[in-house]
Amino acid sequence: MIKLPKERNPILVLVFTLITFGIYGIYWMYQVFKQVLDQDESPILWLLGMMVPILNFVILWKFCQKVEDYSGGEHDGIILFILYVVFAPAAIILIQMDLNKGLKMKG
Repeated sequence: MIKLPKERNPILVLVFTLITFGIYGIYWMYQVFKQVLDQDESPILWLLGMMVPILNFVILWKFCQKVEDYSGGEHDGIILFILYVVFAPAAIILIQMDLNKGLKMKG
C-alpha cells in the first residue's frame, strides 16, 4: 500500500523547526525527500549527505531542481537554491508551498 504525501502548512513547518531547535526540520527534510525522489533513490542517504560539508550544497542543488519538477515549475530551482543558502526560512516556506501545489496537481 502506497502512502500518499500529506499537505503541510508552510508556516507551521518553520515554527515547529524553530521550536524543536531543528529536529522537526530534519524530519521534514526526510519526508520531503521521500516525496520528491525517484523510487531508486534513498531519502536516508540524501539526508545523511546533507550533513557532509560541500556535498550538502550538491544535494541541496539537486533537491531544489527536483522540487521545481515536482511542482510543475512553480519556482525556479536556481532561485530556490540561492534563497535556501541566503535565507533558509523563506526557502522552506516556498518549498513547502510548491510541494503542496505539486501534490494537488498529482492528486
